[in-house]
Amino acid sequence: MRHLRALVAVIAVALLAWALAPLPAAFAASPTIKSSVSGPLAGEKFTVSGSLGASGARPVVLQRLSGSTWRPVAGTSKKTTSRGGFSFAVQPISATTKYRAYAKKARVGKSTRKAVATRALTVTFGGTKQSIRVDTLPGIEDQTPSSAPKLSTSGTRGFVVVTVSPLRPGRVVELLSGGTTIATAKLNSRSQATFARADALTRSWGVRARSFNGGPAALQPDVRPKPWTDAFQDEFTAGSFAKWDHRYPDMWLPGRTCSYISSKQVKGSSAGTIALGTKAGAANVQPRLSTRVAKKPSTKDFKAKCKDRTGKPRVYEASALTSIPFTFSYGVAAARIKFDPKRGQNAAFWLQYIGKSGTEIDVVESGGRTFPETLRSGLHQITPGGKVLTYRGVTRNVPASWYDKFHVISVEWTPTHYIFRMDGKETYRTSRALSGAKHEIVLSNLVANWAIPYNNAQSAQMVVDWVRVWQR
Repeated sequence: MRHLRALVAVIAVALLAWALAPLPAAFAASPTIKSSVSGPLAGEKFTVSGSLGASGARPVVLQRLSGSTWRPVAGTSKKTTSRGGFSFAVQPISATTKYRAYAKKARVGKSTRKAVATRALTVTFGGTKQSIRVDTLPGIEDQTPSSAPKLSTSGTRGFVVVTVSPLRPGRVVELLSGGTTIATAKLNSRSQATFARADALTRSWGVRARSFNGGPAALQPDVRPKPWTDAFQDEFTAGSFAKWDHRYPDMWLPGRTCSYISSKQVKGSSAGTIALGTKAGAANVQPRLSTRVAKKPSTKDFKAKCKDRTGKPRVYEASALTSIPFTFSYGVAAARIKFDPKRGQNAAFWLQYIGKSGTEIDVVESGGRTFPETLRSGLHQITPGGKVLTYRGVTRNVPASWYDKFHVISVEWTPTHYIFRMDGKETYRTSRALSGAKHEIVLSNLVANWAIPYNNAQSAQMVVDWVRVWQR
């Protein structure tokens, strides 16, 4: 046994030494080079970076092409990182210039490396212009999330969204109104800055983009973005949900062997909310439903697919409301919702296409706090041939305190993208499965077949405070 342990130790040391050794030139990756900007502005500094392809620190210099000769750029001689990487700070240029990184023949460790040069990198000067776009979003951020219901116009903030071109993440922009600086922010990776404002929709806004890396500042005078109008609004006053109808009540639904819609599970409150619930039925009992969308599940399917965490098959009463006859395409849809932390449910706020194929837009779906995919937002695209394509973002590790409060969940739906937000913070965006079809709003709380194994025969509620749709 001692001999075996010694042999294992020797092999481990050999493997570690092999892993840490410089990569042989024959196996080195190709050299790379890139610029931090596609085209610098007048007076703007930028960075040229990349890799020589092989590991091991060695001298490297940045060169520029002058006529037909490569000449070193002053002050750029340095050593690569141990992995062969390099980065050079480049002074402003006044003409289109070609660069490359060059390393002469050098000794690296116990081996001699040949001279190496990256491809030529062209940095274009003179064609880049600055522009600033100012837009707004309606009230999709709750300033003070709480457990109490409140009006959709109370305590919510919209957004002023600033987009600056060319792309310069980290650049500081000032939000202006009447020439006065109201707030400042840094541009994100998409060269955007978002300002949460209760008065986002009621004022004109200007923007000043400050000088960045020596480049010139830019100014957008005050403008009034295109206004948003209310296409749909329901505050559920006194618990009324008269603008809604039950969706497929008391019917078996396709793919829902263990759950059916019951009109009894939607209840209004005098506080101005509605609750959509699920209720565990008796074990080993399939209810009799007078009407159906799909064929009643067989006893065999019921026993095989509907066992919850108690180990017994059962059917759960569920709930669903539809906004039909109201339908819409494009805009911002939002709802203020308090979710139940119990797992094994499918509490959801979603938009369903009208027709046999299209894109289902899941604004949010909650499976309960300890469910593997706690909160989901995304798309299900059903093709004319019946194929289902799914794109979604998932939020996990939601704290228990999150379920004590209402949260504003929204989707911004345009001809070019979907952006999903929770309390005003982006959770997922995509340009896939784009749709311009009419959609109904659906509020539902079901127990799907794939969720029932997590349900411990518990009832659950999704409480909705308000729903709104804004359009332009």
